[in-house]
Amino acid sequence: MVQESIPNCYVATTKNETTIYRHWIFKHDQNERVANYFGDLFPKLKKDEALIEGVFTHPDYRGLRVMPNAIHKTLTQHQYTSINRVIVFVDEKNIPSLKGFHRNGFKPYIIRQEKWLFFRRKVSFIPITSEMEHNYFNWS
Repeated sequence: MVQESIPNCYVATTKNETTIYRHWIFKHDQNERVANYFGDLFPKLKKDEALIEGVFTHPDYRGLRVMPNAIHKTLTQHQYTSINRVIVFVDEKNIPSLKGFHRNGFKPYIIRQEKWLFFRRKVSFIPITSEMEHNYFNWS
């Protein structure tokens, strides 16, 4: 996304301007751009929704809660006050990221399922069940 100059990238830096974290936020007016870049990986955003993607924390700064703090600071900016739902997809095995988003009040509501058949990907979004939600909070 950096090479494509896709807008709305937010970064966190150290006092000496070293970038240690980044993420992008897309709003509904960027649905076409998101679809052009990512294909069908994400649901079409409604007017009061946003999507966070491209989250990365430099390995030397992981575990310091940089991500939850950066996301909180970003989402409290004026241009995001009309957003009621922020969507982010996290691999279920990425416990540190799941915990970080949970600390910011994120709760699972859908799962993105990808199936491949003859080199074609089919993406579907499955509503989360109470059992899945229970498992979400049982980090091992």
